[in-house]
Order: sequence, then C-alpha cells, then structure tokens
Amino acid sequence: MAALFVIMLDDLLEVHSRHWPISKEDDNIDQLRSERQHSGNPKLIPRADARMQLLENKSLINSQTGRVDQGAIYQVG
Repeated sequence: MAALFVIMLDDLLEVHSRHWPISKEDDNIDQLRSERQHSGNPKLIPRADARMQLLENKSLINSQTGRVDQGAIYQVG
C-alpha cells in the first residue's frame, strides 16, 4: 500500500479542532514539496478517521488572498 502525504496549514488546524483540514494530498512527497498555492478551501476529514505524522514544515500561498500560510507536510497513518 502506497503512503499518502498531505499538507495542512497551522491556522486551519486551530479552526477545525475535530477535523483534519487537508489543503493538498498526494502519494508522492516530492510533488507536495513543489506545491506553492492552496485554494483556501480544505478537504475536512474527522480526526478519528486518520493519524497524522508530522514530517516537515511547508508554507503555501493562499491563491485568493496572496497571504503566505504556514503549515507542514504530514504522512497519513
């Protein structure tokens, strides 16, 4: 089974305390490392449905506001 990696942003993690706010996902971590923008509309999954392991910091630019949002790449476990 291939690993799945996601980007989640710090501000959205605080707002969505019962869900994982996934801004980007891919089974190729290098693809996520090259991502630069997000839409501001995360995919929400209940926190009870997945475990997340922090791998490395990653910021993305909000394509709607131009703001740089801090976050990280996680491996879904």
